[in-house]
This record gives sequence, structure tokens and C-alpha cells, in this order.
Amino acid sequence: MLESITILIIKEKLSDIWRVIKKYWQFFLGMSVAVIFFILTRDTSKASKALEQFRKSSKDERERSLEIQEDKQSDIEKAVDEFSEDINSAAEDLSERSRQLEEEKERIKNELLEKEEKERGSIAEEISETLDKI
Repeated sequence: MLESITILIIKEKLSDIWRVIKKYWQFFLGMSVAVIFFILTRDTSKASKALEQFRKSSKDERERSLEIQEDKQSDIEKAVDEFSEDINSAAEDLSERSRQLEEEKERIKNELLEKEEKERGSIAEEISETLDKI
């Protein structure tokens, strides 16, 4: 019973649809002709060309990205090398200055000892003069 009611409802809906199609048959005919025309005249080569263009541009973009990344990597390596050279240079300068200071201290010490040998108490006088200046 339920099946027969379902069949009747479907039949009624289809007859309503058929009435609309009969009433507006020119519109549906025009639409069907246009659809058939577009199906027959579509150019699949344009779609494949567009897809190929997309693939090519994606590949180019990937290559440019890799080049940029390589450039940045080389710039970073160059900066690290320059920084390392600067640190080494600064360390050499520091050791040179330390050596010069040690030589200067040794020279001053030797001068004071020579002066002390010539005149007893000269070191004490210089120390007191330095303390007075401070």
C-alpha cells in the first residue's frame, strides 16, 4: 500500500514537471541546444595549456624560492665567516696589547730598580708622590 502511494506521488510530481516543461518548452529547448553546443565545441587544449602553465609557474616559483634560500644561506655563512675573522683579529689585537703592556710594565720595573740602585728610597718617594696625586 505504501509503495503504491509513493508511486502515485512520484507520478503526480512528474506530471507537474512535464506540465512546466510543456509550458516553457522554448526555454528548455534553448538551454539544451546551448549545453550541447558548449559540450561539442569546448576546447580541451586550452585547459591542458592552462594546467601546463600552472605547473610551469609553480616550478619557477619553487626554483626562485630555492635560489633565495641558497642566497640567504650563503649570506649567513659569509657573515659568520666575517664575524669569526673579526673575533680572531680582536683576539690577536688583545694578545698584542697584553704583550705590549707586559713589556711596558717590565721596562718601568727595570727603570725603577735601576733608579733604586743609584739612589736608595727613590721607589718610596715615587709611590708617595703617586699617592698624593690620587
